[in-house]
Amino acid sequence: MTNATPDEEGMFGMKGQSLKSRLQVGILLTAVLCAGCDEKKTAKVEDPPLMGLADYHLHQFGFMGFGGTAFNHTNDPTAPCLPPLPFGNSLAVQDLVRLAMFKDASEQFQRGHCNPTGTSQASQRVDTDNLKRAWQYGLRLVVMFAVSSEFLCEAGGLTENCPSDRRAIEAQIQAAKALQDAIDTEAGGAGLGWYRIVTTPKEARDAITKGKLAVVLGIEAANAFGCRIESSSQVPSVRMVPSDTGTEKAYRNNCDSGYLTQEQFSGHAAADEDLSKFGKQSTHKALALFERYWQLGARHFYLTHNIDGIAGGTALGIDLLHSEGNPSGAYPGATVADKLPEVNRVIAGIRPPNTRQPCPTLFRYDGGKCNARGLSPEGQELTKVMAAHGAVIDADHVSYKARREMLGTADNSLLAGAYPLVSSHSGATRLFTCGDRTECNENNEGQLREEDIDAMIRTGGAFAPRLPPATRTVSEITWPEGATVAPHKCGGTTETFIQTYRFLVEKLRGGRLINGKPAFAGIGIGTDFGAPVPVFARGRFLRTNQTVTGGDFSYLLIETPPVYGSCYAESSSEPRLSYPFTSTSPLSLGVPFDKATTPWDGRPNQPGYDVGVDGVVHIGMIPDFVEEMRVLGLTKEEMDPLWYGAEAYIRAWEAAEAWMPGFDAEGKAGIREKCEADRARYLEAMDPGQVANAVTALRALLASACRGTPQPSA
Repeated sequence: MTNATPDEEGMFGMKGQSLKSRLQVGILLTAVLCAGCDEKKTAKVEDPPLMGLADYHLHQFGFMGFGGTAFNHTNDPTAPCLPPLPFGNSLAVQDLVRLAMFKDASEQFQRGHCNPTGTSQASQRVDTDNLKRAWQYGLRLVVMFAVSSEFLCEAGGLTENCPSDRRAIEAQIQAAKALQDAIDTEAGGAGLGWYRIVTTPKEARDAITKGKLAVVLGIEAANAFGCRIESSSQVPSVRMVPSDTGTEKAYRNNCDSGYLTQEQFSGHAAADEDLSKFGKQSTHKALALFERYWQLGARHFYLTHNIDGIAGGTALGIDLLHSEGNPSGAYPGATVADKLPEVNRVIAGIRPPNTRQPCPTLFRYDGGKCNARGLSPEGQELTKVMAAHGAVIDADHVSYKARREMLGTADNSLLAGAYPLVSSHSGATRLFTCGDRTECNENNEGQLREEDIDAMIRTGGAFAPRLPPATRTVSEITWPEGATVAPHKCGGTTETFIQTYRFLVEKLRGGRLINGKPAFAGIGIGTDFGAPVPVFARGRFLRTNQTVTGGDFSYLLIETPPVYGSCYAESSSEPRLSYPFTSTSPLSLGVPFDKATTPWDGRPNQPGYDVGVDGVVHIGMIPDFVEEMRVLGLTKEEMDPLWYGAEAYIRAWEAAEAWMPGFDAEGKAGIREKCEADRARYLEAMDPGQVANAVTALRALLASACRGTPQPSA
């Protein structure tokens, strides 16, 4: 039993046994596979836990994704503002997408500045100077996710030839390494800079112990492991007059092309030899891509992102991509309200499809719908290979069914109910009760249900509440219910984050690990900064003489003010952070912090950013955000888990590494290195279409009985 490994169905040699036997084996495996874990954890707990804030979800180089044109600035503080893409005043999809993304940025650019704001989706929110400001305050770990969306690029016409997610991912990983080198050079040599890319939990601990920022590289893109977005058909465009006959491109995610055909294979095989004997090429490619990213230094992975991908179903929770009712998210009553059904028809017609099923007892999304797809066979293999590497696997963005397949128990889970998952931008359905509202799209499978949270706590997982999306957060309840300190009165602000934060802290403080020991109470922050979506915390106060209005057609794609933020007049007696403030961070105690600025701002007199009215609109405002939580009344004891966010992440990573041997079937058989090399050869051969080399690689994979090839019957 000491060398037990999962069989090809994700169990540990339990196929055909009774339920009772399998449960008993699962309990035994919990002890066997983590032999020595208790000793490791005991030794670690005796040392003081690391102190430091952690952002589990940051897109530092997101401006390089989405065709490279989605932002008005790079993350280089010395660079100039970039001109946003133009758009027409029409209801064509490209114009609507570009209008929503670039309207505010275009107006800024015309005035000669491009400072981050709470209304501009094109704002650069992760410049290097402000990341350094956050580090100086106490940020000690970030997960830098390479991100892109082929669909958004195509629908908005963001560039002439939209790059693959893979190409965008590899460029962002290399950019992170180049930045580390530049910061090192500025500091006097290799390894001396404050920005350190880490590839193991130990490296992360060492970097933080030395006072540096530990940077974990991650992957978040729907087509990171295969598939390409392509135009599949045409749908009638929005009809401004009955005689209109224009069309829009409809898209699908093609996961079936880019592989050897039987005809190609036959030129290198016997007459009756069948290509299918090697297993699914899509599985070999998906595993090869994961292993390539791993070699490049990535350690934190999403299986899919916002649309169904090669790994399986995505969480339905984004109206534009998933909702059948009013997918634009717009409200009726404006000058083109009569065209809203037409806009919704076109949006629903052009986006990649998904398979929906009723689940009203689980979620309220779109009248009680969730994704019918769980993990695909490729997704199951990917999950097991990620575990075999000790990767950090993210619980977010996958469908509820897929998440349950990963979590589950020893009897029915791909990961034996033991492997830790991390939720890098969490929300909790428990907090979105929605009252008697018929439509309550905030309560969706993109949020975590309590049984998900409990299962993740049991296995040593970690959580980072999402910085409030500046849309649809007004229905979140106060937690604990009835709390008079920092109640939820102003949606989409720091007040919103506090409710999820307190809920997860309560769950952690009452939770137990598999071994019966108390769970560690540490919480990260999931800013999601650097993606072209409206994710930031709004300011709680409305400036004197400021009005909040929506723009032309932009409300057709993003929800409009004043449904979030700007709840209190500047003269209000509500608690508010004053500037300059004196840091209460245990890592910069007593240091004065004035308002953050951005070097390329362009506004007269550089007014800086006030969290009270501007909100948390860039990474440099993490200090202001944390201090605002304190000003709102959270005590030191209540704030402590936030300061242990880095420790919580590293513990989850360490737990993943401890379970790694139990999932490494190829390693147990002594073939892992050869299988990885042959998968890499297949990928390298298929890129330029070298059929003979690809066939040779497939034959080698089959000969070694690598993952993804048909296995002989036991």
